[in-house]
Amino acid sequence: MCGGCCLHESERLDELVGFGDEGSLRAALAIDASHEGARVALAKVLVGDGRTEEAFIEGMGTLLTPEAAGAAL
Repeated sequence: MCGGCCLHESERLDELVGFGDEGSLRAALAIDASHEGARVALAKVLVGDGRTEEAFIEGMGTLLTPEAAGAAL
């Protein structure tokens, strides 16, 4: 049982993703490496900065998560 900590973590992740800057998005991924929203947002930031190779790697990370694999079935 998480005792409410999961809710706080989820809120913190949403807050970090909402900021939308690279540092916040990377912080969100440090908390939850499989957070699809953070990964996609980070890839968009990287593309906007002309860092397409890094964006591709981040995007591939999204495709390789168990959640994404399950959604593809």
